[in-house]
Amino acid sequence: MATETKSTTLGGPEAWDGSFDKWVPWKFSMMNYLRRHAPLEVTALLQASEASVVTITSSTVTSDENKKISAQVMTDLALKTADKARRICMSVAEPDNGFECWRLLCKRGQGGGAALKVGLLNQI
Repeated sequence: MATETKSTTLGGPEAWDGSFDKWVPWKFSMMNYLRRHAPLEVTALLQASEASVVTITSSTVTSDENKKISAQVMTDLALKTADKARRICMSVAEPDNGFECWRLLCKRGQGGGAALKVGLLNQI
């Protein structure tokens, strides 16, 4: 059974520590919390970021509005992560690149990297 992630309207979800069992409820809460910046745009941008298999750089974020949203997302992610998840945020080369941070957190939450490859091989 997955652990519940508590949320309040102003405070948002509790910080995610990078544990797999808390990923799904935290991701759901965090996506909705981030939507307060620009509801439709944030949803589309986060889904595109999550689907990306290549590093997202600031040069790939074209509009000034999306760059602003990316910086806001990075701030929220830095404040709503802890432990292993926060280290992922700290590893992002560009300090305002929230979309890349989201991509990396999704990769972690979904068991990315070696764990993902083993899982995919086991499905064959």
